[in-house]
Amino acid sequence: MSTARRTALKTPEALTAYAILFHVGFVKRPQLQAAIGRGLGREISDDQFEATMVELGSRIIRVRGMGGGIRLF
Repeated sequence: MSTARRTALKTPEALTAYAILFHVGFVKRPQLQAAIGRGLGREISDDQFEATMVELGSRIIRVRGMGGGIRLF
């Protein structure tokens, strides 16, 4: 268990991403980006997605390469 303080999620994209990851558990980047867009009712750009991942910060684990994806830590 980490003792580091985490900042509150502020953007709608980050809140939506967190909710999706909480319910799904593990998802690949394109599916997460599309799900965030559906949740918000609009498309999100690659830059918005990356900003969302930065905001989630230590809450997630990103695995790159074959079989990679994003999940909550």
